[in-house]
Order: sequence, then structure tokens, then C-alpha cells
Amino acid sequence: METTPLQAAKILEKWRQHLLALENVVGVGYTHHASAEIGILGGKPGIVVYVERLTKALEKALPRVIDKVQVIVKEVGEVKLFSTTVQPLTVTDPRRVQRIRPVVGGVSCGSPDITAGTLTCSVYDKRTGKLVWLTDNHVIAQDWFQARRAYVGKLVLQPGPYDGGRFPNDIIGTLYRWKRVEAKGNFVDAAIAVPSSNDIVTREVMDIGEPGPLAVPEPGMRVKKSGRTTGLTVSEVEAVGATFMVKGWGKAEFIDQIVVKQPFGKPGDSGSYVCTDTEPPSTIGKMFAGSEKVALVNYAFHIERILGISFTPVPPPPAYTRAPAFLLASLPIIALTVKMLIWREKEI
Repeated sequence: METTPLQAAKILEKWRQHLLALENVVGVGYTHHASAEIGILGGKPGIVVYVERLTKALEKALPRVIDKVQVIVKEVGEVKLFSTTVQPLTVTDPRRVQRIRPVVGGVSCGSPDITAGTLTCSVYDKRTGKLVWLTDNHVIAQDWFQARRAYVGKLVLQPGPYDGGRFPNDIIGTLYRWKRVEAKGNFVDAAIAVPSSNDIVTREVMDIGEPGPLAVPEPGMRVKKSGRTTGLTVSEVEAVGATFMVKGWGKAEFIDQIVVKQPFGKPGDSGSYVCTDTEPPSTIGKMFAGSEKVALVNYAFHIERILGISFTPVPPPPAYTRAPAFLLASLPIIALTVKMLIWREKEI
């Protein structure tokens, strides 16, 4: 009797921590499609073990079959964030690093602390019913394991600082809500910002259009993304349900991730909107990290669940739950006042 995909996923969960504990193993995931890079499975379920460097000792330690499920080993190099303080690579589409108003997804953005990442798109805040900006935590918040630089009201620039974004002319919003990245158990690297003006907000993602409803990614699915550095690229899902150790400000564990085959993204593409390669497109998630061999994508489902947002329109919340518009607009002033009070207290 053949192992079903559900059974294979349960076997992966059972062996996940054992495999990740092996030296040089940086990730594990589940697949079931045929790929020359990860071994011919012929549609049968398989477990992919991703290693930074395949040594003879590791090759000997890794099993080739676990509970009747084939194990495929893939050497991927160092897995790290696609946007930090490291200089992004040269862009393929100059439009994406220019100042664009109204703002669209797939273009350069960032807080003053980094070089540049990618603005995912505008999404709906379920608490207010209003459109907000979505991208990665490490692009506009930097509340990432060993880094604690986030505060409500932190400025977001478009384009990002590396691409010429400056205060005050290039402000497009202020940090509003984010999920802190811990050492273990992270599902997303994500944050949202309140736009500085409704006039600059659009639903469009460059070269893709408006975000569509959510789709469930499967190994072998064709997907595309829109990003600051490499523009519009198309590839396929290699594995799902993956756990990876990602290097950023320290090394953090991300669970239940989507693995996409390279070439798909490079440094500066962090935050790229990822969707199905169909018309109209369906939302898969957003990219945040990777290596020369793989790109990692947060599930859209987890982003919506954790941040309280929606990629598609939602009914407006009851009036008593909405934050007053003047309060949201005052966030930068409030944040600056608090910082000044702290500085004054230190001086005293």
C-alpha cells in the first residue's frame, strides 16, 4: 500500500526535529512532484532535506528512506534574509527603484534602518476595514530576533534609502502592526503600515494586477512574483510545509513555509508578492528569504491570520471597533513625542 501525501506529511512532522539537529541541515520540507534537482519521485510523496553544505559525514548520517518515504537531499548554501543592511543587487527594471505615486506593489521600499526591500501590496486591515501597506518585518520594522528597532509610527519610505528615498518627501506611511520574529516557531516575517495619504494607495501590483483570493500551494505549481531587484519572475513550488533556519539578526526558525525553485528572487526582493501563474492570479504569499538554490515564501493564510489583514476586500467592522482617523494620522507625532520625553528623562 502506497504512502498518501497526508501520511508523508505526518512522517515529516515526526522526524523534523531529528533531521534539523544534524550539522549543516538548514531545512526540511515535503514534496511529491518530479524534479531533476531533487530526484525523480514520479508523483510519490517525498521528504526533502536541505543542507548548507553536503559533507561526507552528513551524507552518511542522513537516511535515504524514512518509514517507506523517500528522502531527497539538496545542497542549497546559506539561507538568509533577502533584505537587511546588505547592499541589494542591481535591478533588472529601473521603474521599480524610482519614486512612484500612487504607490504600487513590487517596488522599492524600506525603513531608514535598511537599504531596500519590496513593498508587497496594499491589503485590508480587518480591524478598520481600511487599506494598509504590507511587506516584511525586516523591511520596515526590524523587530527580528536579536534586533529590536520597531516602534509604532516608524517611517516607511518609497523608494527605500538605498534607492534614494529620503525624509520627508518620500514618506508613504508609518509602521502600525507587526509580528516579532523569535528564535523558534515563526510562521511569518511580516508587518503593516498606515498610508500617509489615501491618495497614494492603489491595489495594483506591478506587472501582475490586483491581488486575488488565496490559493493552496502544491509542489509543482507554477508561481510568479513581483519584486524590487529581479522584477517579474516565474518558477515552481518545490516543497511545502517546510521548516528552515534563516539567518538575519541571528538565526531564527520558520515553520510551515513554501519553497520555490531558483531563479526566483535575490537580495532586495524581500516582501515580493507571490501568486499563481494564472489569469486572474490567486494569492500564495510573500517572499522573505532564500539562497542561490531556493526562495522561501510565507503562506498568505498565516499572514492574514497573524496580522489580522485580508488580501481581498472585507466588510467594514462595526463603528465602535474602528480607530479614529485622526489617531492613526497622529501616530508619527505621538511616537516622536515619546522619544523626546525619553531623551529628556535620560538627560535629567
